[in-house]
Amino acid sequence: MMRNIHFFNLKDGADEESALHFINVTLKEHAMAHGCIERRTLKLIDAREGGEEVDGPQYMNESWWPDLETSMAAFSQDKSTPEFREAAEKMFEQIEMVRSVRYEEF
Repeated sequence: MMRNIHFFNLKDGADEESALHFINVTLKEHAMAHGCIERRTLKLIDAREGGEEVDGPQYMNESWWPDLETSMAAFSQDKSTPEFREAAEKMFEQIEMVRSVRYEEF
């Protein structure tokens, strides 16, 4: 099983409801239809490093996939409709990615 985690912030002036709707509805429906097992978005409370509070991302989105190949194929050109790609562009105008982490469970 492969897990994919994205940490992100909303850009200044972004419409939180619109950006999260894409992630939690449009993106989730697409991913689930193409092999994703589960996905969710969490709003982060704080971040700490060495016991001290530090600036951290606002949100974390995580998804579980059977394997890396399935997750990559789900977003290939032939599986993404023009409407999906347009919605994704609008979402990326509203968020900034901080970090992505992928790992496999044994």
